[in-house]
Amino acid sequence: MPNKTLHQLLTALTVLFDSCLIGTFILVAYWLRFESGWLRGFAIHKGASPPLDYYFQIIPLTTVIWVLTLRGLGLYRVENKVTLETGLNLLKASLIALIFTLGAIFFLYHRNEYSRWVMILAHGLSVIFLFLERLAVQRFKKAIQRYGIGVSRIAVVGFNPTAQQLIRAIQVKEY
Repeated sequence: MPNKTLHQLLTALTVLFDSCLIGTFILVAYWLRFESGWLRGFAIHKGASPPLDYYFQIIPLTTVIWVLTLRGLGLYRVENKVTLETGLNLLKASLIALIFTLGAIFFLYHRNEYSRWVMILAHGLSVIFLFLERLAVQRFKKAIQRYGIGVSRIAVVGFNPTAQQLIRAIQVKEY
């Protein structure tokens, strides 16, 4: 499998996993906020809990906003290293996606029943698990590259200073 094909496959899998995680954590955040009882004294809510159906309705919208934000910030490039900068960029993407999601909910759904705490929890959990997902994808990529999948092979003929510079440059970009 060529390197480009591997990158496209890993990017598609990352988008798919991101979409699943984002939708899942909206539901997890709803459960944490309204069903678990863990946040009962922390967040004040008057009246009955909003119906879970409302949150199922916003999952597609939130997912699209997240994916577009992640793409816009370049977080779908399959990198060799997941760094602290990746985590900070995910946090930035989360804040942007949260603002757009809350705005879209306000203008599209015209309901006050959506809990801001649920959205903040969902976005916070998503940042953590999207970072962990990227670490897992990175490790998966390295593991399959050990078997020669997605690895480009080259041959350098000759051994002069220019060839040595080329070899060093290739080794630096490899990992």
